[in-house]
Amino acid sequence: MEFLIKEIKKFNYQDLLNLEQYDLQYQSLESLFFFLKNKEQFLKLVIINSLLSYQLTMKWEKYWNCFSDYFKNWTIDIKKDFQGFLWKYNKRLLQAKLKRLDKIMLFMDSLNLKKLEYYKNYQKEFLENLAWAMNQKKDAKTVVFCIKMFIWWWKIIWENIIVDKDIFIPLDNRLLKVSNNKQDWLKLSKETWYSLLLLDTLFYISLWWDVDKIEGLELAKKVINFKKILENKFLSL
Repeated sequence: MEFLIKEIKKFNYQDLLNLEQYDLQYQSLESLFFFLKNKEQFLKLVIINSLLSYQLTMKWEKYWNCFSDYFKNWTIDIKKDFQGFLWKYNKRLLQAKLKRLDKIMLFMDSLNLKKLEYYKNYQKEFLENLAWAMNQKKDAKTVVFCIKMFIWWWKIIWENIIVDKDIFIPLDNRLLKVSNNKQDWLKLSKETWYSLLLLDTLFYISLWWDVDKIEGLELAKKVINFKKILENKFLSL
């Protein structure tokens, strides 16, 4: 991990923040909020979809784009509308997801803007409460992904937020090729001083994104170099 830490340190904090803007999921969420305007409803839709985003029948980015388009109009009955959305775009294991939706809605009923404002500064508590409500571990993939979307929600509504460095990230197949050891990822965060959620974006952009579209020659060069290192050291295995 030492050489990887060295390469990550070539990116400054603003570099990593800038890279978030290129994430297609982030762009889908921005588009959704542009139409909705309502902060509380926006977050509830994002949380629900985050916790139901598994075993998809389409590419991840396309799914979130469909989600954004589907909910751009005001929804009076979130649960009913989500049932229709799942039937149209997320039918695999549908009955299990509908039951999960029931459980999620109970947690949604406990949230309001005042409580969300509190959770902004106590992200680990939000994670713990969410994991308890969903009867999952605190590092479960959908749970930590949901926290990532919660962080992005704050950023999209133009609020500054300091990300808790102790919150883990969802490890997909490519990240598992880098390391399947949780301690390695925690070390990356500790040694670079960047939250794992920011590092998750760096890896995503480097592995999946068309880096030629990144504005700023210096940042683009850093990402291209990082991408080559990941491909040569890990993804070629």
